[in-house]
Amino acid sequence: MSTTTHQPTSEQQLDQVRRPYFIRHDVRCEHPVGPVDKYSICSILDRLPEIPSWPNPVDRFTKHRGVIYLAGARQILEWLAEHDGEGWQARWETAGGDNYTWIDDLADGDNYRRANLVAGLRFLLLAPVFRPGYGFFRSFRAQALFDQAQQLLDADLFARLDHLGGELRLPKVQVNEGKKVLTKIALHTGKGVRDLAEQDFFELRAFQIKTVGRSARGLVAVGVAPSSGGAVGDRLFARRVAPWSTFDRGTGRCLRSALHTGP
Repeated sequence: MSTTTHQPTSEQQLDQVRRPYFIRHDVRCEHPVGPVDKYSICSILDRLPEIPSWPNPVDRFTKHRGVIYLAGARQILEWLAEHDGEGWQARWETAGGDNYTWIDDLADGDNYRRANLVAGLRFLLLAPVFRPGYGFFRSFRAQALFDQAQQLLDADLFARLDHLGGELRLPKVQVNEGKKVLTKIALHTGKGVRDLAEQDFFELRAFQIKTVGRSARGLVAVGVAPSSGGAVGDRLFARRVAPWSTFDRGTGRCLRSALHTGP
């Protein structure tokens, strides 16, 4: 007795794709405060010169820069101290730190003072005294923060990404976008780059979709978002196990190789 095999219709196939792969993307993760969250202003300022990228205090040409960076950092901390909160993270959020316009108010039209505040803020983020939200990076785009953070977070890994990007003949801008994504997530979560979880990537993606209606370009670069839109594409990409193993090409492959996560 023969049996007849019924092939699913295209609509049934679409439903099969949708159901098992659907993942909600209104992701909100809780992250712990930084290790110096309860430190005094003086204690924090004493720690800043220990950051590797701090100006050389022995060189007379760079020593003065360290002095003015400390002045900028002190002004920011004193401003934050005027806001409610049990620690620096809470004060940052109460003060609306992610809305970068406050730095113009502190600079009061003085470009020199503003440059010192930007530098001071950069080292406060590297310390890290507080963790910025993703909205902060839409207005604060100083490349020095990304360069110095990558050296501080995991210099070997980011150097390996550059090397692998060259081997795979990836456009440098694509590799840089992927590196920026990793840096933003690490600064926001307080985690090491190698400790980032899939949920951390989805949190950034959810923020991007909510605020600008699409995924960050760098998320496509690291293989955490489909290169083309559409609901089916979203569900297909959402089922993948690890964000850096999503694609066999591009920066996703580059990241997988750098992190030794296997095929």
